This record gives sequence, structure tokens and C-alpha cells, in this order.
Amino acid sequence: ERLHYAATAAVIYVNRQLAAYQAAALQKGIISLAEIHPENQINGAPVAVYHYRRAVYSYTQAELLETYADYSATAATAERAEAKQAQAGDARREAHGAIADILGRHRTNVELI
Repeated sequence: ERLHYAATAAVIYVNRQLAAYQAAALQKGIISLAEIHPENQINGAPVAVYHYRRAVYSYTQAELLETYADYSATAATAERAEAKQAQAGDARREAHGAIADILGRHRTNVELI
């Protein structure tokens, strides 16, 4: 059940991120991601569909890692929780990159010092 809710939340979030892109595509008569550069395929699936799935999978992973990190008073579980938070950040970056790939935007990495 946790996976279902996390995946549903991820789909909603990705769809919101792509809403303007979808509206522009619909005005051009494109009704599916599979119709965007259909000649570019990986393992029989259009690249845009691959990026969409990767975004959903990555946001789902981030949600699960952030929400269900271990909450215990021991140092070992505190370290595991910190590691899961770092993994969640990596998953979010992967998802942002997948959305940028769909939108044709360059990826930008910024690190605060």
C-alpha cells in the first residue's frame, strides 16, 4: 500500500511538472509521449516514455526513502536514516534530470558551499 501511494504521488507530481509541455503538445496534435520523436527508441519504447517512467520511479523511490526512514534513538539507525535521506536526494536529482530530458532543457548542477 505504501508503494501504491508513493507511486501515485509521483505520477501526480510528474504530470504537474509536464502540464505546460502537455498543453503545447496537444495543440500540435500530439496526444502521447510515444508520439514525440518516435524514431528514438530504447528497447522498443520511445525515449520520452523511458524518461517519464524514470522520473516516476525516481520520485517514488525518493518518497519512500524520505517518508519511511528509520526513526530510532540509536546511532546506527540515525546513520542509516541520514544515508536514506542522501539516497532520496540522489533519486530526486535523477527525476529532475528525467523531466529536463523530456522538456529538452539542459541539466544544471548547483552546489552550495
